Amino acid sequence: MTGEDLKAARLRAGLSQQEVAARVDVTQPTISNWESGSTTIPHDDRIRLREFLDISLGEVAESAHEEPSPFGAWVGRTRAEKQLTVAELAGRAGISTMQVYNIESGRTANPRETTRLKLARALDQDPPPDAILATEAAVAIEGVGSLEDFDPYADDQLPDEGGVYVFYDISERPIYVGESASVRDRIRSHRDKFWFKQPIVQTAAFVRVLDEETRKSIEQVLIRFLKSNAVINKHYVQRGGD
Repeated sequence: MTGEDLKAARLRAGLSQQEVAARVDVTQPTISNWESGSTTIPHDDRIRLREFLDISLGEVAESAHEEPSPFGAWVGRTRAEKQLTVAELAGRAGISTMQVYNIESGRTANPRETTRLKLARALDQDPPPDAILATEAAVAIEGVGSLEDFDPYADDQLPDEGGVYVFYDISERPIYVGESASVRDRIRSHRDKFWFKQPIVQTAAFVRVLDEETRKSIEQVLIRFLKSNAVINKHYVQRGGD
């Protein structure tokens, strides 16, 4: 087990270094040193960590894509500790029950900061800072930013800034790509369309792109890549015979 294995497993469990240290009876700086590789994990501590975090060699890398984000794991664990149902947490946070399910299951990989703050307040606890960093890093697009997930039906979550956005259906298939100087205003205009309803549009994600020319280029590339999967988009898609 490497320090990277330990850190990945800890974040996957939604735990802070302090919480892991308390369970294996060491100090928080010791966990930090193990994770950074500054010191080697002693054999007996390796055994305790493996039992506690259910780590096996290679398991973290192979299963990471099936796991919730570090933030999602923290939400699920903390909610269970406080004996709250998903519906109760959603009510306290002022978000939809489906959104909590999506965050805890990993379908929502990187909820917007406003959503994270609502959940932290509802749980009356702050998530480990490195869980947030790891969650954002996992969906970062080099040179652009992080892909952020949001509820397209919640006005207070709509990004009021320039960017490229994608709508997904209930099976997580991307069905529409758009761009706008104000993603919020553009999405509000979609609500008059016959197709803007569940389960046709279930979730959404966007990446912040302020430059108009860059936004339009990214939008065109994504639509062309998606081809017929972008079932709602009509422009930029080259279909057979076109």
